[in-house]
Amino acid sequence: MTEQNIALKLCSDSMMTNFNQEFLEKLQLRSWNRELGTKDKLQHTKDSTFSAMFVDADLAYSKENLLCWIRVLKNDGLLLMERIVEKTPEMLTALFPELLTFHENSNPGIWIFSKNTPDADEL
Repeated sequence: MTEQNIALKLCSDSMMTNFNQEFLEKLQLRSWNRELGTKDKLQHTKDSTFSAMFVDADLAYSKENLLCWIRVLKNDGLLLMERIVEKTPEMLTALFPELLTFHENSNPGIWIFSKNTPDADEL
């Protein structure tokens, strides 16, 4: 992650208990507010703003929403999502294989994705 580790919280406080306190202390946690846009689109938020985002199952994990969340993440930023039964991490990664990588972890209730850095040779 980068020098300014600003993280956006689009989840309940109860979801945050799934994360190591040391990890959370490295982040400047910001709660969602209307100035950012809606929680699912974040249409008023600049690209590559956040080093991490916490998203819970209250929001739809649709292709459009996922793309909006990826847009506001910095390269190599983390998308930390609450597990849902309707989808698998592989299903979400398959929507944008060039943009997302899934990382296995020891907590079965949390999915960890990272935003891929574009290959400079492909640009």
